Amino acid sequence: MPGCSGQSSPISSPDCANALTVDVMANHLLDPTDADQSRWVAVLERVSPEELVERFVDQVRQIDDYANPTVTWAEIRSTALASFVALLDALKRDDHALTEDISTHVGVTRARAEVPMSSLMTAIRVDFQVLWNSIIEVAEDSDAELLIRHANSVWTTVDNYVRQTQLAYMAEEKRMEEEAGSTRRKLLAELLRREELSPQRLEVIGDALGLAADGTFAVAAANEDEAAITALRTKITRLERAGLSPFAQYLDTALVLFVAVPPAPSIAQQLGLDALQQLPIGLIPRAETLAGLRHAVPLAIQLAQLVSKDAVTPELGWTRLIHDRVTELNLGTFLDVHPQLAVCGAAERKNLLAAVRAYLQTGSVSEAAEATFCHRNTLTNRLQRFRELTGLDVTVPQQAALLVVLWA
Repeated sequence: MPGCSGQSSPISSPDCANALTVDVMANHLLDPTDADQSRWVAVLERVSPEELVERFVDQVRQIDDYANPTVTWAEIRSTALASFVALLDALKRDDHALTEDISTHVGVTRARAEVPMSSLMTAIRVDFQVLWNSIIEVAEDSDAELLIRHANSVWTTVDNYVRQTQLAYMAEEKRMEEEAGSTRRKLLAELLRREELSPQRLEVIGDALGLAADGTFAVAAANEDEAAITALRTKITRLERAGLSPFAQYLDTALVLFVAVPPAPSIAQQLGLDALQQLPIGLIPRAETLAGLRHAVPLAIQLAQLVSKDAVTPELGWTRLIHDRVTELNLGTFLDVHPQLAVCGAAERKNLLAAVRAYLQTGSVSEAAEATFCHRNTLTNRLQRFRELTGLDVTVPQQAALLVVLWA
């Protein structure tokens, strides 16, 4: 105490002697003694675990969080009885390990039942009040000092039980999250793989992932390009902040992202979806139904391989995809028109090709003539000359499509 510990204050002074006497008495009152053990156990033996359960349930029923508990009252009673038996044994033997089994059971079962942590802690802390009041009631007047010396023991034993339960709850919660993540990844992999899925299985997967079988989805993919993959991953957070629920999954070297498009997107949601257009990715803005989503994924991955700057959609990339296929089959060798144009001089060949390309882009003689800086009659004559040399009339859609693919 101040004034009694320094060298200038003799320990023999009356004030210091009185203070030391009080400290010794306080320590004596607060610390259990060896002689206490038999009497302390005798007092605890008089406490009825069944009575503790009834008192506990009466108090817990008054807690708002337990108006409609997610576990049955039979389960609450059962675990309360096991908890009080374990707490009493731990107090008798001064061994906190005796509450580990029941605390683990309570923590795990309540986490599995999705009982909020705050509700669980509120209920468990009732244990101390119920237990302490019952001990006081069964003790005799002569046990007053005994109770004082063991008050801290009761508190620490209950507090340790609370902590054990909390740790078990959090560990189980983490395990559940890992299980859910693993299940989610497996379902995503099944949804996106190319093997056929029955409509029934597709519906089961959709329900498990929270996806409507008849929903509309935006599908994006970045393939091999690390910068594109990173850019796509950064958009996940923006979509989530907009209230959307994007799914991302790696398929070999590609990152695939898809998200359900609401029937009436909010402004923030639409902006998030529109932002995908500015990424160097393959993009299918709208895929109808889960079955359509599955078909859109491989196309989005192929479109991603055509990217130079902004997103490539089917409307922009279809000619390139078909051109690549034509090249693989060597069809271009048999359909190429350049050999037929060899009879022309360099200037005429240049003008003919410019006229045809301009017409393929616009579909209009007037606009094509304006783009090539000539009269519309001149452009018509050039298209006619091209048809005479190659046999292809670009004003016929089917024949025009062949050139669009060959020249993609």
